[in-house]
Amino acid sequence: MNLFIVESPFQLLSAIEASHTFPSDSNLLIIKYLPEQKNSSINNSQFDLLIKLKSWDKIIKIKHKRSYFLSDLKLFFCIKKIPKVNLIFIGELRSWYMRQYLNILDNNGCYLLDDGTASILMQETIISDQSYYRLKSIKFNVKILINYIISFLYFFKFYRINTHINLFTCFDMKECFPDQKILKNNFEYCKSISNERETLSNIVYFFGGVEDSEGILNENDLFNELLKVNKYFISKGITLSYVSHRREAKEKLNKIESVLGCKILSFKYPAEVEFILMNESPEYISSFCSTA
Repeated sequence: MNLFIVESPFQLLSAIEASHTFPSDSNLLIIKYLPEQKNSSINNSQFDLLIKLKSWDKIIKIKHKRSYFLSDLKLFFCIKKIPKVNLIFIGELRSWYMRQYLNILDNNGCYLLDDGTASILMQETIISDQSYYRLKSIKFNVKILINYIISFLYFFKFYRINTHINLFTCFDMKECFPDQKILKNNFEYCKSISNERETLSNIVYFFGGVEDSEGILNENDLFNELLKVNKYFISKGITLSYVSHRREAKEKLNKIESVLGCKILSFKYPAEVEFILMNESPEYISSFCSTA
């Protein structure tokens, strides 16, 4: 059995592709939904849409209305019931809580799934820098100690930290240790269900992001840059439509629509899936930073 643990729509999309790339007698999918909070509805609704793209032998949905901590506990108790697995696929390597399952569960291999461009960062930091798993800070080591205690009391064993992480990724990356496996995700399954579509001439879809809320750009700089982008496309006779990110606030999108005078699009699926299912696609796509 192969085990997939995901926390975001793009991780789930990567898991779908991996389940078709790595043959197994059965595939178990565990989805950790976001607690009910601001901007979580689109994220969780995309989960429900994506799981319909293929059949899974078993799906476990981890949900809690308000607490990340209680969701983590539910996942922990769920993992306890799982027997030995062949391969483990996880989408979130930055969380020690998620990473511990690579250490606790008996397995024949561990793979990191893509979650946007985070895979590149993980390869360059957590995976390549083995010291990351050891002394970092008092808080970090307290987390490790707590997980050691929990694993011993609940799983009746201590574990060795697994630093041998392979990749299933759509990005071009080099191995950071001699026997690391990096398998390319070419989205072959998505291509196999793609619709034929017409091209919308002189239309560009500009993919939004959360650069402002993550501190990459402040709001004024963001809108100044968007105005420059819109002015450029207008000079080329191209009409811009803004594709919202699932975590963008409604107030921000209303302001973009007002300032740029453009149409705001909201996809039901992640963009990579929306494009293969739509009947019409733009002639151009653009973004400041987007996996799509």
